[in-house]
Amino acid sequence: MKKLTLAEHWPDFFTLGLNEDSLNTVYENVAMLEKGILPDSTPKNFPRPTILRVHGIPLHPDRTLLFFDTGGECFERPSQLVRFAGFVRRAHTAMFLVSLPDMDDPAKEMHKLLNTYVVGMGELGGATREQNLVVVYTKADALIKYLDGWEFLTDYLTHGSLEELADQDHYVRRMHTASERLKKFNLCG
Repeated sequence: MKKLTLAEHWPDFFTLGLNEDSLNTVYENVAMLEKGILPDSTPKNFPRPTILRVHGIPLHPDRTLLFFDTGGECFERPSQLVRFAGFVRRAHTAMFLVSLPDMDDPAKEMHKLLNTYVVGMGELGGATREQNLVVVYTKADALIKYLDGWEFLTDYLTHGSLEELADQDHYVRRMHTASERLKKFNLCG
């Protein structure tokens, strides 16, 4: 959200950190990512949210986003989710960052992650049917070797860019198509 090049395509676009912690988080992480350095793994804790005001995304109203980022270990057992990630109960959208190349058995591990989430949400009194679940496949470039016959996905991974966001309708259609095709993709075979 802090890529200033987005304003080249969305003339009214800007973001605004709404507290000092949010400013520090956003600017420190952006600086590291621009140098090709990944931030440290997020510790297992109940985090303070990063609060970001977003203005000028085409076809979308302005909004304030609250990002809670806690360690992936919090999603290994429902009791850990309840203790360290109770904020997900009220979230409109939960986002899982998943690195398939780092998993021994992706189907089994992703099933466990989803099952843990559903059980934890049940213990928290949350309603998963009222949430959006976004799964982000990180390190996707390492999957290209498995994509023989999946040229659409290979093309997206090798040629995707921020410039595509200039045409929101086209971008959303392309993401929908990619999502539909990913539902049919089987890493194992």
